[in-house]
Amino acid sequence: MTSLKKPLIAIASAVALVATAILAVPANATVNAAVTVGATDVATTSKVSTTPATPTVPSDNKVDLADTVKFVVTVPTGTVVRATATDAKLVTALDAVGAEVSASAGTSSVEINTGSGTTATFYAFTTKTTTGSVVVTAGGSSSTYYLKGLAGSAYNLSVSVPTVAGLGSDVDFTATATDVFGNAVENATITTTLLRGTVKTALTWNSTDKLYKGVITTPATAGTVAGIANISATDVTGLAKAVKEVSFSVAAADLATQVAILSADNAKLKADYNKLAKKYNKLVKKNKRVKLIK
Repeated sequence: MTSLKKPLIAIASAVALVATAILAVPANATVNAAVTVGATDVATTSKVSTTPATPTVPSDNKVDLADTVKFVVTVPTGTVVRATATDAKLVTALDAVGAEVSASAGTSSVEINTGSGTTATFYAFTTKTTTGSVVVTAGGSSSTYYLKGLAGSAYNLSVSVPTVAGLGSDVDFTATATDVFGNAVENATITTTLLRGTVKTALTWNSTDKLYKGVITTPATAGTVAGIANISATDVTGLAKAVKEVSFSVAAADLATQVAILSADNAKLKADYNKLAKKYNKLVKKNKRVKLIK
């Protein structure tokens, strides 16, 4: 009887330990971290994909506090905290003199062992204005946080105009402006200067078409309308130079005259083709002959 009782006691003890371990890990456990953008608490709202944290992008090529989502995870001593980012980057320190952290820095994952401490601190940043995410895991529990960058100031400019326009007519022209990372900028101030012709409507943001739209009035006499559009931007060290000035031109012409010229050119081309076609048809079999243009 004694020999049977000891194994039963051992089995019962093992079952009790397993049950205790299961109860120690709560269902659907989450990691609760102090989450801020600058000094703003976003711990709750950033857990919802439709209300992501919104740090500025590091458009000066320095990852500062305002450019990041700061995570301070409080855990039991010796816990390992892991974070994985999608469409974002992670760093464990901010830019400082002699210890620069640029926009190209960061990794997609970090692992921090708190050792004898109880907190793990790291930062997430993005150069995009699309929504990214950070999954924080500790002790078998995890939480997902979302972030979306705010575009920097206008850094690159491009302009689109028609190549030909009628005399004394209003001509629509458009422009796009982006920050240093290529994100669309909606509040750029674009100055347009013309040689011949006038700017009837300055380039301003159109929220429907998602670009800047303006109107040029061509002169009453034929010739080239030359223009320059520019934005105010300063080159950022370590990043591509700004495209802050672009030139463009529109040929102002009497469209009726241009149509007449093109029609005459077309008639000549047709006559030349038919002349060659007739010569060719005399040299080949009937089934190889080409049709004349009427």
